Amino acid sequence: MDRDQKHLLLLPGDSATAHIRQPHRFANDHDKPVIFTIKTEPFQLAYGIANDGGAAKDGLPKNLGARLVFVRTTQGYLPAFPRTLQRIAFICAALVAKLTGLEKRWQVYFT
Repeated sequence: MDRDQKHLLLLPGDSATAHIRQPHRFANDHDKPVIFTIKTEPFQLAYGIANDGGAAKDGLPKNLGARLVFVRTTQGYLPAFPRTLQRIAFICAALVAKLTGLEKRWQVYFT
């Protein structure tokens, strides 16, 4: 794993954490297969919706509100758009999700 411009060699049983906005890369530089587990809490919403048939071709939720809430949760800001406008859109989407009951329905994906 590369994190903060440092290479970390993880052996069986080792773990490493990459925090939000922390540049990182996981790779297997050897010929033998490696199995590792990644815990990605914000992605539970997108994976849950996808498993229920609600994903678009790009893998993100078809529902615009769900898509915006997911992007906000993962802090996936687009560099070409002003961050303030994106934050406003994310806050509005979260509010709509709360008011329409979508937020409650999504809780099943986080348990």
